[in-house]
Amino acid sequence: RGVFIHKSDDNNVLDRRLTVKQVPIVFGYAPTRDIAMAISVPWIEKSQRRNLSGRRATLDLAGLGDMAFLGRWTLKKWLGPWRRTDLAVIGGVELPTGDTNRRDEGIRLPPDLQLGSGSFDPFLRMAFTRIVKRRSIFSELQYKVNTPGALDFKFGDVLQYDLAFAYRFFPAKKYPNPEFYGILELNGVWEQQARQRGRDVANTGNHTIFLSPGIQAIPLKNLLIEASVQIPIYQDLRGRQLGYDVGDLGDSNIVFGFRFLY
Repeated sequence: RGVFIHKSDDNNVLDRRLTVKQVPIVFGYAPTRDIAMAISVPWIEKSQRRNLSGRRATLDLAGLGDMAFLGRWTLKKWLGPWRRTDLAVIGGVELPTGDTNRRDEGIRLPPDLQLGSGSFDPFLRMAFTRIVKRRSIFSELQYKVNTPGALDFKFGDVLQYDLAFAYRFFPAKKYPNPEFYGILELNGVWEQQARQRGRDVANTGNHTIFLSPGIQAIPLKNLLIEASVQIPIYQDLRGRQLGYDVGDLGDSNIVFGFRFLY
């Protein structure tokens, strides 16, 4: 799943604007129906506009980000007529493969503008799925532990929680292709304050909640396409940070993706 991020709410004299485009290249393998593994390598493009010496300057950088290895194990399945319930655990680690030494006019960029973190970051996720006829409920809870990376900078640990409701508009009864769904999600991200050399980093740490309407289509048996818009409805920033302009649809995230089974 790729994502397009735009942030423009900045209480800094630099009046920054940040755009991030991230498209992962993912390869998956499922040796059994209940076990799956994947490797993800994201291509990242970042562009920041800011005031600099009385003029508007733009910083652009692009490249591969941190690679992630993950595995999924479906712990339990409950199957019945027109019903399905899954409980799964997903675990993995992000590896320090992205560049952490990008510079602008010889000055090293801050950690949040680098392509990688320089750290090994494990994560664990629980996922619950409930499908009853044309209605589905999905929920996920993930915690990622960020370790010290480049320049002994440690991004704050991240807690993500998601709750989604999906309704199958087509077909009404059986499951021949194609299929079409409408989706409404609630996505939350809580990030702990960062630390560097054992000390808290000022103006870091946040909590953001998105309301995300979307669609999903399955035109073929082995092809899935989906897209959603993450609209920020709540934001709590610790200190002076670049964030989302809540209420401005221009500061929404666009999430898109497809899955092809071969």
